[in-house]
Amino acid sequence: MKRSTEKKSEIVFLLGGLGAGKTTFLNRLLRTEQVRQQKVCLLINEFGEIGVDGQLIEDSEFPLFELNKGSLFCACVRSDFVSVMSRITAELQPDLIIAEATGMAEPRDLEDFIDASDLRQALQIRGHWTLIDSRHFIRQVAFLRAIREQVYRADILILNKLDLVSAKEVQQIKDVVRSINAAAPLVEARYGEVHDLSGFWRIEHRRLQGDCLQEPPDPVFSRSWRFDKCVNWEKFRQMVEKLGDHILRLKGHIDFGFGPEFVEVVGGEILRRPPVGSVADGRCEFVTIHWRIRESEIDALFHEITESV
Repeated sequence: MKRSTEKKSEIVFLLGGLGAGKTTFLNRLLRTEQVRQQKVCLLINEFGEIGVDGQLIEDSEFPLFELNKGSLFCACVRSDFVSVMSRITAELQPDLIIAEATGMAEPRDLEDFIDASDLRQALQIRGHWTLIDSRHFIRQVAFLRAIREQVYRADILILNKLDLVSAKEVQQIKDVVRSINAAAPLVEARYGEVHDLSGFWRIEHRRLQGDCLQEPPDPVFSRSWRFDKCVNWEKFRQMVEKLGDHILRLKGHIDFGFGPEFVEVVGGEILRRPPVGSVADGRCEFVTIHWRIRESEIDALFHEITESV
């Protein structure tokens, strides 16, 4: 069914820290009746140059667009965002656009940005839905402004990964979240699964003025890695341990000498699982996101692990 040209496309922004479970939640959202009865497009935004999350979308029937060189809330990709959104709204005319933002997204300027462009005639923000990584939230919120901004500007807060924390820790997380945002509904989730998503569509977007906190942006940068060497597992493990909080995220394919694996690092934890799609033996493609460390130090550390095994 073709959307009426007089009706604006609505856009939902999926927010949440690095490794909060946004892609898993998105896959579950795409299976709901409320989404499937609409004409939907997807926008996947990643901080690094290698698109990983787009490969993890399970349902290929929805048109998918990617922006992979910075946060879509950052000036560095705003022109690309306007170009992609203009194309989507003009050519595809969807009812709904679901945008999965990078974990470092700071959404405080987005409404003004849309209002200042031609997009205001075709696009309307439906909501900011923020996922919270219960396992790592308390540590991340203490030093990452982006995490606080995402909670502060959320229309819905989704407390994910509850199976990984105790009841006492859950209450601590809720207390911190409510000190930042006391208005948004707070729902619980495990593995990105919410008991009933139908109520999400009844929540109106709240437009907030001003910033949550007056402070400079987080000193965060990303690196994209592509090479045809195996990685030494023991040296890799030691490197992650040594980096500690300086490595906020790693995701992508790495070959430790036994064939490629899909590897994730969040909160110092290393997760390994079978590869996504077809990846050649010995081929490594992954993205890392770092905080408060010199790029030269990162280059030196990763050079040490990229040796044949």
